[in-house]
Amino acid sequence: MADHRWLDEVEAREAFAAHGLEVVRVVKRRESDGAVRAMWVMGLAYKAGVRVQWFNAKHSVWRLNDYQWFDGRLFRTVTTDYGYPDAEHYYDFFECTAMRELVVQPNGSGHAIQDLKSEPTQLIARFDDYRTDNLWIDYPEFGDWEPLADPNFGIDPE
Repeated sequence: MADHRWLDEVEAREAFAAHGLEVVRVVKRRESDGAVRAMWVMGLAYKAGVRVQWFNAKHSVWRLNDYQWFDGRLFRTVTTDYGYPDAEHYYDFFECTAMRELVVQPNGSGHAIQDLKSEPTQLIARFDDYRTDNLWIDYPEFGDWEPLADPNFGIDPE
């Protein structure tokens, strides 16, 4: 995060009103190296979409959700989970040892894949009847990040 300039609230509201803003929520703790770590990062592009990334304790991305703009609302189209060799080190997402991705369209069609880096990528399922009513969300007002900041938004518990 060192290469980003922090905006004060007035600047952030103006950027958001101009329909484009990256939002960062910082964990209120310091790591042993003194660094403050972000829990998640959210990029918003008005009438295009939102991408939210969540970080583990070592700041590796463990989940990514993409929301696309459809008919004036956001729809969670992609959820990607990343697994790494261990939890003691930082890894870039491309260093993951496992990746699972769920892709859903508003009409209920989509697919799920699993990529264990030691094996060929596997298509787990292709479907055309996925439940979608819980994947819709209104574009947030400034500061109302909590629904998008929920890594499990719209995911059925089963």
